[in-house]
Amino acid sequence: MSIDAERLAWGLVTLCGMSLAAIFTWQLVLRRERSPTLTTVETTAMPISRVEFPTINLCASGIVNMGRLRGTGSTLGGRGGEG
Repeated sequence: MSIDAERLAWGLVTLCGMSLAAIFTWQLVLRRERSPTLTTVETTAMPISRVEFPTINLCASGIVNMGRLRGTGSTLGGRGGEG
């Protein structure tokens, strides 16, 4: 393959890639215009102590020592691992 043919091939590959990127970007812009993300704040007067936060679960990846786990319930505000 000559140098001119190689340059032409790489030019076409680059042009195709840039064209696809432009098409995908335009599709994302149109999708964003059709269904925008709306964010509203109802009030800023609520104290932070009344804001409900989701429950967080921690999953151990290793072996859990049930004897030590039962003692942590009172520390964490639970029932102490009973039941």
